Amino acid sequence: MAASSVLSARNGSARDCRWRLRSSLNRGAHLQQIDVLLHPARAEPYGMVITEAMAAGARVVVSDVCGAASEIRPQAGMSVPLDAPLEQWVDTLRQQLQQVVAPPPYAHSWRDVAQEYEAIYRRC
Repeated sequence: MAASSVLSARNGSARDCRWRLRSSLNRGAHLQQIDVLLHPARAEPYGMVITEAMAAGARVVVSDVCGAASEIRPQAGMSVPLDAPLEQWVDTLRQQLQQVVAPPPYAHSWRDVAQEYEAIYRRC
């Protein structure tokens, strides 16, 4: 699994917050504490950490080439073109940090997964 970067901005506004960069180790405890998961992957078939972060109530900013990019709803985060300029990544991250309404919880049941796989098999 590719390492993901997690930026946390607690303590108020974006101007007076403290940033912490964390690795993907021990995600369970960290995901409950972050505001935004930044995942600018060049190649990631799915990126489970993205759905784990959304399930924990964190917003996400990911590259558009990441397999999980299609799972992100506008209320929960954004995908950015991988080749976008750094300023676009920074602006998108800033927008997500400034959101005041909590993102909706991400839920994707095993029943949903089974139905998706069934649909795939029926098309073959």
